[in-house]
Amino acid sequence: LNDLKAELSQLKYINQQKKEEADEDNPQPKKTMGGMQVYDFFNVQEFSMLLSNDYGHVDDKMVKPSWINDQNAWSFLVSLEKIPDLKGIVASISHNSSDWHKWYQNKEIEALPVEWETKCKGTTNIRKLLFIKALRPDKIANGIRDVIGSRWEGGVEEQGPNLREIIQKEINPDIPLLIVHGGGVEPSDNILQLWDELKEKEEKEKEKILDEDDEENREREKERKKKEKEKEKEKEKEKKGKKDEEEEIKPRCVITTLNQDQWPLTHGLLLDMAKVGGWVYVANTHLTLQGIPQFEKTLDDIKSSRPHPNFRIIISTNPHPNYPISLLQRCNKVTFELPHGIGNNMAMLFDDLSKEAAMETSGTINKYDKADNKASAFSKMVYSLAMFHSMLLERRKYKGYGWTKEYDFNNSDFKICLDILRTYSRKFVTPQEFPWKAIQELICINHGSRFTNHKDSELLQTYAEHFFNPNLIIDKNYNLSSSPDFPYPLLDDSLFEKFKNTTSSENTNANRSDFYLRMCFFKEEASKLRPEQPEVFGLHFNAEISSQIQDNLELLDSIRIIS
Repeated sequence: LNDLKAELSQLKYINQQKKEEADEDNPQPKKTMGGMQVYDFFNVQEFSMLLSNDYGHVDDKMVKPSWINDQNAWSFLVSLEKIPDLKGIVASISHNSSDWHKWYQNKEIEALPVEWETKCKGTTNIRKLLFIKALRPDKIANGIRDVIGSRWEGGVEEQGPNLREIIQKEINPDIPLLIVHGGGVEPSDNILQLWDELKEKEEKEKEKILDEDDEENREREKERKKKEKEKEKEKEKEKKGKKDEEEEIKPRCVITTLNQDQWPLTHGLLLDMAKVGGWVYVANTHLTLQGIPQFEKTLDDIKSSRPHPNFRIIISTNPHPNYPISLLQRCNKVTFELPHGIGNNMAMLFDDLSKEAAMETSGTINKYDKADNKASAFSKMVYSLAMFHSMLLERRKYKGYGWTKEYDFNNSDFKICLDILRTYSRKFVTPQEFPWKAIQELICINHGSRFTNHKDSELLQTYAEHFFNPNLIIDKNYNLSSSPDFPYPLLDDSLFEKFKNTTSSENTNANRSDFYLRMCFFKEEASKLRPEQPEVFGLHFNAEISSQIQDNLELLDSIRIIS
């Protein structure tokens, strides 16, 4: 038996050597995600503990420190003793209670007490997240961000989808784009704006080509257009006066839905745009799931008919548990959400306004360039409106502390209020004579039409009175924040003049309006605003802790589901 065991051991050793040599000769490709090796990203046991809700039984002999209020937190810490490298954690918390209590009370997550920070170092473990889950569940998302950021050079940055690049390069006439968006954001305006920008660019390129050609080529172009018009007239005569719809179709970006009553129109638009190379934006398909089967059949028909190479289909939906898998599989998918933070939301609004001003799509903008006092007053109103709208959006993250229910404020609300300010600003003379009360009421009607609780309406009225009053124009140091400890002051005109003098030559083009430059200036300054605290909204700082705990536990639940 001993000889047989020796022979088996030797045979096993030889086979192992052969396997290692074969692996060296034919190395297997490593799975990567964003340049990161997935297989060694974390310890499986630690990851399972992070997602587990089973805290187990705690021995009565293990006395819980008085500052740990949650019994589940203590049970979870005790269960960490199962991990070999974390043995002794209970004894450490008991013997160094004051150090752990200090770490527990810190506003931000700092280094763990005693030797535990050293034990949690390294790029292949997530041990520190286990301590955060137990004692500071409000900071789980921050901890996950740090863990992921440690694996990517430069950390993790929030970047919105580049719709221009996606539509032009990543989808084609046969592959629709599915935009999954949350409440409070509707990407239709972005799609329309992108269409206008691309068409304007095409026209400029055509003009440039014509300018570079000589007179002979221009004459040829005129002759070609003349012949095309003659052919069109001949075709009209052949139709004996009948309207030739196909000839009248021009490529454009159209917005439609899958509503049953509107389906004949949607079906016709899809077929027409497929012929001429237009875009069809099908909005809010999660509301019309019953219309998706016939929509998919039309997509198959279009695919077999060889559509125009510039034809694009963009579909939008909210997350829905019953959304058809078949449509998801045939689309490229991208998420489209509002940015986090007041400053980022304001920067997005100002970016949209600067693009509108650059394209001169609004005829009222340039009127404010004629009088400096009107331009300055109106721009301050726009800045205040952007912060007002962003604050309403950001209050939602505090759950029931922010609003009694989650209201879907969107960019349409902002643009309607902007039109209200434009209309009244034409008659602006002095801050005292301006109809602030009317402005407040109209803005409250616009944003508050969806409210179902009178407390929300009272809060909105308070915000409107704070953001739209004579002090907005008179007081150079007027604080738009609800807290003096976290001020968000108005931007002084002197800062704008400095920006105007130092900005790039691109923005100082003679065709650029004063309004455009102010929006560029506001966008730059808004992106510098520091992260807001609950006090900015008039809330207690504990409101953030409660909402963060809820969000982070939902995050872990989502990770558990997909893992």
